[in-house]
Amino acid sequence: MGGMTWKKIAFTFIVFLTFVAFSLSFFYREKINSNLNVEKIFLKETNASHEVVKADQYSVTNVVGINSDAHKSISTDNSAPKILSVYGNAKEEAEVKKWCSARGAKCALEQKDEKIYEAYDVATLESLSNNGDIRAMHHLAERYARTYIDKGDSDKGFELRNQLYVKAAIYGSTDALLRLGFAAYTGMLKSSLQGRELALESLAYYEVAAIRGDRFGKVLMSDLPVKENELVLTDADHAYIETRAEEIYQDLQRKRHDLGLGEFDNEIPESVKRYFDRIQ
Repeated sequence: MGGMTWKKIAFTFIVFLTFVAFSLSFFYREKINSNLNVEKIFLKETNASHEVVKADQYSVTNVVGINSDAHKSISTDNSAPKILSVYGNAKEEAEVKKWCSARGAKCALEQKDEKIYEAYDVATLESLSNNGDIRAMHHLAERYARTYIDKGDSDKGFELRNQLYVKAAIYGSTDALLRLGFAAYTGMLKSSLQGRELALESLAYYEVAAIRGDRFGKVLMSDLPVKENELVLTDADHAYIETRAEEIYQDLQRKRHDLGLGEFDNEIPESVKRYFDRIQ
């Protein structure tokens, strides 16, 4: 009897450990998926929210997405200055979108183009990526992440994801810098940093994007790591962010040189500066 009792106890203990292991695996898988979903939802929402223009300055009062017809709406207040778009006039809009498109930036994001890339298989995305297509790199990064997460290997998925975003940043994508910044403070970017340090790392990536002329991260994303960690940034923090941003920038620039790509093009047209002023 005693032997049977111990066998039952051992069996029960093994079942218990199996249940705990399964529960933890499920928890962390859901947490990882949650981080990816938060990023997707956040970036989707910011694509809409960055079209908001302060009514007291520009008379555009619609909270609309970048591809919405309402994006062209103007105020009915006849005394207010008329502006057809947050981009400015038609000529300025074309200039801003051309500049943004060359950098994979959100201000040129067109859903019809995104759907084309979403329809490509992995082999096609890999081929386009190998030929310097930064949009393909973005989509391939997320495809890899999802594939390996579904296989239960999130570390591998995030590793490949972030490698592709670094590659895209080297090729000139500023959106990739925003993705890496977001990954830093959500724990999707492998690092020995913790808490406050992760938040500062995130802000450093947004600063690099700003150096490249894309202020989207500083305008609409920088509050996230600060509020998440309940930070009050000091002068020393700001100095660290600038120093770290310069380190990241120079590292990317060196890798560009190794590929024979030359210097980053950081020229910022006045129309682009005004665009970011409007969404700020």
